[in-house]
Amino acid sequence: DPPGPMMASPSTAPTMASPSTASDQRPAEQHQLNMETEINTAAAILSIAGPCRALGDVYLTCVAIAGLGECRHLRATFEQCAKASQESSRGYLDMIGSQWCEDKDDKVFCAAQMVNQQLMMQAYEPKQNE
Repeated sequence: DPPGPMMASPSTAPTMASPSTASDQRPAEQHQLNMETEINTAAAILSIAGPCRALGDVYLTCVAIAGLGECRHLRATFEQCAKASQESSRGYLDMIGSQWCEDKDDKVFCAAQMVNQQLMMQAYEPKQNE
């Protein structure tokens, strides 16, 4: 089955891995760093969209109404949730990779690219009905 509306193929949108800032870093090390950044970003996205969604919404609502300095207690709770669910989100990436990236060498990285690309498409594509 092709990816559904919640998944992008690994080559259809920009990714979130940042370019190298260290000019003396070897290409293999930089590639590994980019892969880890991509995987960690995707795991954070899954945590934020899943088990930490309500806490994130409460925190952002507080920031919107009261201002950033008034919401530290909510921010700490939200950050704890994101950190605590990181491992299970990485497990979910493994599951996505096994299902959608069968032909790839690194299935978790492939799944991370799909998750990150989907977020980028949602963030930057114009909304319909607006």
